[in-house]
Amino acid sequence: MGEPRRDPEYRRMELYLRSLERLGIRLGLDNVHRLLEAIGNPHRRYPAVLVAGTNGKGSVAAMLAAILRRAGVRTGLYTSPHLLGLEERIAVDGRPIPPDRLAAGILSLRDTIHSLLRSGALRTPPTLFEVTTAAAFAYFRAEDVRLAVLEVGLGGRFDATNVADPLLSILTPVALDHQEFLGDTLAGIAADKLGILRPGGVLLSGSQTSEVREVIRKTCREQGAAWVEAPQAVRVVRCPTGTVSFLGRRIEVPPLIPGLAGEHQLDNAATAVAACEILGGRGFPIPPEAVRDGLAAVQWPGRLQLLPGRPRWLLDGAHNPAAARVLAEYLRRRDEDPAPVTIFGTLRDK
Repeated sequence: MGEPRRDPEYRRMELYLRSLERLGIRLGLDNVHRLLEAIGNPHRRYPAVLVAGTNGKGSVAAMLAAILRRAGVRTGLYTSPHLLGLEERIAVDGRPIPPDRLAAGILSLRDTIHSLLRSGALRTPPTLFEVTTAAAFAYFRAEDVRLAVLEVGLGGRFDATNVADPLLSILTPVALDHQEFLGDTLAGIAADKLGILRPGGVLLSGSQTSEVREVIRKTCREQGAAWVEAPQAVRVVRCPTGTVSFLGRRIEVPPLIPGLAGEHQLDNAATAVAACEILGGRGFPIPPEAVRDGLAAVQWPGRLQLLPGRPRWLLDGAHNPAAARVLAEYLRRRDEDPAPVTIFGTLRDK
């Protein structure tokens, strides 16, 4: 939950959230719908972009939010999990929610939840993720955001973020992960994640396997939804100067040095550029210079993050086999001598 704080309100919030943490993961939308209704449905005050997928969804969300901010769009960004402090999950225009605002928001929700439980409107307490999602929606309303970029927590169909009505749904590469909740096949995992798509909506997908592409094709046909594939919509151009550019159908991004390292981040950036093109036709015009500046400035700690000083430390949160392969390829390309020493830790279920 982050470093302990002396502020009594923050400590009360931490104790409450720890009590919810023991509930674990419980997928479903009933609780979050009832909770949001009790606080005036803040998620209906602004449009949203939903970003699901197995790998790259946090990076794409961070890139898109950075671009929108530089285009002058007041943007809320909700991501998970956090690295050091819970307030990292909720940000407006690149600034995390102040700890006192976070504590006040969560404790206000706690009081609402207790009332709903007493009245029978809620039969069971919401999970930690459901409460933090509701807190994000409420904070974005209070901060008058024009657009919210929401990273899906787990799966898609029954994730708490999926109460939003997305202006655009994004699916980053799908791989095996969280099989105990989503199943053991790519097709099944993709089908669950595609629950973020709405009838008549727009789906933007990153690079996918043929198995996943077939599920996307079938789902979009059934939903009457448009499907845009980022690898076909945006071309990555490597310039002789060591910079890169992105050529879309309507946006030509000036050369830049990406803020995030790794070949896979170029694919993620192409997805973010394609998202900008789609949003441009839906009331959010984004100039190429804003795309360039956002992609150059974006920071996303724990993703091939090189720490300054000696010895050099490279931090990466690869959390499944597909992400580990990306990390291994990055290290192979660096071809350092002597070979780096690797410290690796993982949870039992990975």
